[in-house]
Amino acid sequence: FKKPSNYFYDPSLSANDYIKMAGGLKESAYNELLLIDPDGKTHTIRNEFFFNSQQQIYPGSIIYAQRDIGKLSGISYASALAPILSGLAISLASLNSITND
Repeated sequence: FKKPSNYFYDPSLSANDYIKMAGGLKESAYNELLLIDPDGKTHTIRNEFFFNSQQQIYPGSIIYAQRDIGKLSGISYASALAPILSGLAISLASLNSITND
């Protein structure tokens, strides 16, 4: 989202209304959103259905737009990739210490 934030629940708003409130999607976003219900159920809303989605939104729901790393470049790419590589390095170091004992 261009302006990600927390927005108060309004039963009259659709997923598209919340997307508009967040400034729309960045160019680096995937063509689908994840809608996570408060009970943990996850629904995928595809780009062509953003504007027509009748998916129920509940108080406490999360609408998540994933980044498509393939659409990033430069610093944005590095900042998206760094936590992945860091986690991988820590996991490999942990596995190495376990197998050497």
